[in-house]
Amino acid sequence: MIGRTVAIAAAVIALALPLAASAAPLRPGDHVAVTVFNHPELTLATATVDGDGKLAIPLAGNVAVSGVEPEVAAARISDALKSYLRTPVVSLAIVQQNATISIVGGPASSLPYVPGQTLASIVSTLSATPSLDLHHVTVQRDGAKLGSYDGMDLLHRADPGPALQPGDQVIVAQKPMAVDVLGVVHTAGMVYLDRGASIADAVSAAGGTGTDGATGAVDLLRGGVHQHLALSSDAAAQPVQDGDQITVPQAVHVAVGGQVGRPGDTALTSGSTLIAAIYQAGGPLRYSDLSHTEVLHDGSRHVYDITKVPQGDTSQNPHLSEGDIVNVPQGGHLNLGDLFGTAGVIHWFF
Repeated sequence: MIGRTVAIAAAVIALALPLAASAAPLRPGDHVAVTVFNHPELTLATATVDGDGKLAIPLAGNVAVSGVEPEVAAARISDALKSYLRTPVVSLAIVQQNATISIVGGPASSLPYVPGQTLASIVSTLSATPSLDLHHVTVQRDGAKLGSYDGMDLLHRADPGPALQPGDQVIVAQKPMAVDVLGVVHTAGMVYLDRGASIADAVSAAGGTGTDGATGAVDLLRGGVHQHLALSSDAAAQPVQDGDQITVPQAVHVAVGGQVGRPGDTALTSGSTLIAAIYQAGGPLRYSDLSHTEVLHDGSRHVYDITKVPQGDTSQNPHLSEGDIVNVPQGGHLNLGDLFGTAGVIHWFF
């Protein structure tokens, strides 16, 4: 008799609740009404399925309901209440079906559903957030995985990707590498990179170096230790590590005169040594006397024989400072222009 009374009560409750247009599976964002017969304190006139697909029910806690029809969800809530009620009778009805696309894992949010919306259109919206790994995007529908996609490849190929439906979840992840890029770059600040990206990739992600950036003297701060490297070197091809700080310094400016291709003010963007300065000033002319190259530093004149550098005498290739003056005299009897054209001495420039 009691069982029959409970069944009748459940039927009455179901008829009294607002009815959805169809018994569609529940999705995150759906608004529902939950009634627990004979327990008004547990009844919810309206409740929302959260982003994880769960309903918060008094006493029962969070109950997973996403992807199942209202009757199944009601049964799950009833089972969760059996530890507290002798014979719980629960009815659930959809009040309003969710009309949004949930974004999970990145900027946890939702976007209004628009008929005809595709994954590529969502990825295009998310591409303004540089910390997201849009190469690995998953779509879930009614609690089941619809597929995994390379969202950036979809955009590149103008492929719309799968058509989305209300209540779909688009799951993205953060890029694993956060690197601070400072100094003479177009957009200084934190950049986010995929695992395996290089130091040079990090500088590119910051918009690349400015015209006055010293690309041959980039500072890498890693684990409290400074390293200096050239962006064109093999060292810049090494993978970044999370937390790296990369600084592109302002190029040193010196005046280079005498027998060089482009005399005048020279920004030492590729290196700050004497040879680098001559190279960046257009290189020596045909009869430059490189064995008597002059440097005026802080009012003192110094003479260097840079023809000895390829033989290992690095003292003849000093690093220059802001405002130094370099003069390459004419020697008449020397023809050392080829020195700057041999690959074997390029490494001395920097």
